[in-house]
Amino acid sequence: MFRHLSLLLLACGLAAPAASQSLALRNATVVDVTDGTLLRGRTVLINGPRIAAIGPADALPVPPGTTVVEAEGAFVIPGLWDMHVHTFNNNSLQPPNTWTLPLYLANGVTGVRDMWVKPGAQAEQVRTWQQELDAGSFVGPRFGAIGTLVDGPPPIQKSDTVSTAAEAAAFVATLAEGGIDFVKSYSRLSPEAYHGLVAAARAAGIEVAGHGPNSLSTFEVAEAGQRSIEHLTGVHETCSSQEEALRAEGVQAFDEPGRVVSTFDPAKCASLYARLAEREVWQVPTLITNRVWTADARIEDLLLDEGRLYTPTWEAAEWGWVESFLAWTPPDDRAAYEALYRLEQRIVGEMHAAGVPILAGTDFGNPYIYPGFSLLDELGELVESGLSPLAALQAATLDPARYLDRTDDLGTVSEGRLADLVLLDANPLDDIEHVRQIRAVVMNGRLFTSDDLARMKQEVLVGHYREALTQPAPLGVQPLDEAAAERLVGAYRDVDTGNEAEVVLDGGELRAAFGDWVDALEPLGGSLFRVTGTNVVYLFQPEPEGPARGFEINDGDTVMVFERVR
Repeated sequence: MFRHLSLLLLACGLAAPAASQSLALRNATVVDVTDGTLLRGRTVLINGPRIAAIGPADALPVPPGTTVVEAEGAFVIPGLWDMHVHTFNNNSLQPPNTWTLPLYLANGVTGVRDMWVKPGAQAEQVRTWQQELDAGSFVGPRFGAIGTLVDGPPPIQKSDTVSTAAEAAAFVATLAEGGIDFVKSYSRLSPEAYHGLVAAARAAGIEVAGHGPNSLSTFEVAEAGQRSIEHLTGVHETCSSQEEALRAEGVQAFDEPGRVVSTFDPAKCASLYARLAEREVWQVPTLITNRVWTADARIEDLLLDEGRLYTPTWEAAEWGWVESFLAWTPPDDRAAYEALYRLEQRIVGEMHAAGVPILAGTDFGNPYIYPGFSLLDELGELVESGLSPLAALQAATLDPARYLDRTDDLGTVSEGRLADLVLLDANPLDDIEHVRQIRAVVMNGRLFTSDDLARMKQEVLVGHYREALTQPAPLGVQPLDEAAAERLVGAYRDVDTGNEAEVVLDGGELRAAFGDWVDALEPLGGSLFRVTGTNVVYLFQPEPEGPARGFEINDGDTVMVFERVR
């Protein structure tokens, strides 16, 4: 059970509608997400932040002075939850990214679980927001739990690392009073460090959720007592008939998708499902994030997604490498990623059928994943994977409440529960896409009409434009001097890792190839280049005469140094 359960309401400088002491949603259809029953012709009475009563509209009296919303034709569901977000997005340049928070609410997402909040200032910020929630000052989602990330060295993200059980115990000790609800385990933890982490967290009353480490089978992760597994990490390899070889070679599903798909063992995976269900290890598959890499993820579709409109330019500028990947990946490799994604959908559907608990989450903070918008997409992906619309809806309402041990407060439209509600213009049990037809949102007892929600989204756009006006103008792309570029062509080696890169001049374009990965480089002047469409820069070190002696890659945080080898 989470100890801190930080419940908060946030905004991006947008004033909340005045709180109503009493609110009535009259003549609505209440969706009982426990079993799919539709309670038609109901009035939902709300007093302060909680639901006071629910009854037939022709029998339940509405107290004088109550604000009445005529809700005939509307379907009332519990507020939606995104159970895997990175609102602080500690790999971005500008945490905590408060521009995201009204967008959750505008899409009916009234609660989130944040997977990486750093102890100290960030956790303290969460506590401050909680106080502002209590005061009714801000607008946005509730935070049901906050975690912090730890990995093995060298870390994949810019996170803390532990190598031994003793280091893991010391790390957990720093969290005990830091306002952190759980530890997010990550992929490079060693078996010793992982088991030490789980033991120390259990002793401290803190749960472990996150990635299954690359070094361990998902069976071992389940036995250790990890509460949730994100993105199906480790599941693909555990379900392979070549699991031992894959782990020995350090191969993950994304490294060799064709091999993982071709060695999928249904009987072995069925045994895993049974163990996960028995141990109640929750799965947060974040299918919408995985789909970005598939063959049907076209660049033009990614660029035209409505959520991208509300993403600040400085954030979207970091995503150009994904567009490069999609543009340069050979068709056969794209087809392999597509097959891997379809296997993931199959696994999710089979998990659900086997009784493995599923939660809806998006992994917001990753490229082309948007606050609120992508949670609605994820519900569609869950249905496509074999869940019924009711089961998908439960994964974003009732089941988050169960996971958080908050069913007395959250997860259903019931008397005494917190008034976090969404009014839809169509029945989501008929078609999960109906969750997009939002008539109104009630957050902590406050009503937000469709006009309010549209205004919130507009304010986010205005904020981005204001911010853009304060930023220095970017360097302009210059014509390529091919004679100078010829001196940059050659083979280079990363001085830290030994990985090689080949710089080539092809058709008037300079490119850097790292095996199958290719960066197209735009000249910014002199020996400075950037990866097309991104803020990642290459700085070459040319000699007065002859070829360049090396180059550096700088992404704004990390610098990689390459020296010429031939």
